[in-house]
Amino acid sequence: MMWEGLKPLTIHPNGYLLCPHCGLGMLHQDLVDVYRRNNEDDAHGIHIVTDGPSVTIDSDAEDGNPSNRRDGMELWFECEFCTEEAVMLVIHQHKGSEFIGWRHASI
Repeated sequence: MMWEGLKPLTIHPNGYLLCPHCGLGMLHQDLVDVYRRNNEDDAHGIHIVTDGPSVTIDSDAEDGNPSNRRDGMELWFECEFCTEEAVMLVIHQHKGSEFIGWRHASI
């Protein structure tokens, strides 16, 4: 069962990710967003964003976290071949299960 709103990954036989829009394999990482809660359901913890050479760190582990109770991570990508909006590779935990999939960056 996929988490609501996540599109399954497609991986080329050679091991690289394919764009969820056009199906080609020229994705470029843009930003990394990591959420680590102090405890389960805690709004506080550590939130780290890397965007090119800049890194920001704050204690808000809730706002924007793909998991509504635990930890999560988003890797933002843009495709070299299609003009669709950026997508996020989302990894998060819910009730002991790890979910991974694509989500539109505007969600």
